[in-house]
Amino acid sequence: ASPPRYHEMFQSFSNWQSPPTNSLKTLLICLVVDFIGLLSYLIPVFGELIDVVWAPISAAIIYKLFNNSLAASLGFLEEILPAFDFLPTATLTWIAYRFNLFNVNGNNHNQRQEEGKSR
Repeated sequence: ASPPRYHEMFQSFSNWQSPPTNSLKTLLICLVVDFIGLLSYLIPVFGELIDVVWAPISAAIIYKLFNNSLAASLGFLEEILPAFDFLPTATLTWIAYRFNLFNVNGNNHNQRQEEGKSR
């Protein structure tokens, strides 16, 4: 089997239109991302190796959903570091955006909401 081609996967993300940050569709995507990250606990020996592949994919999805490099970086670290897979980083980011707990990206959050209303 050939190794994963991350650059091709990331290029395909550029064409993907993410839903508004506070939508239920985004929450569902976040729950799936966090669940996949949690699956490494089910495979004791190979789990951390799976995280090496999943960490950049998870970070790319989080970045695409929220256009937030801090959240994506935290998602990457949570997946790549041992024993942190239980943290639902994507879902916590969705909660922060949904309930406007903090304004990480300035006006970008409000802009994304307006874009979602016009779709």
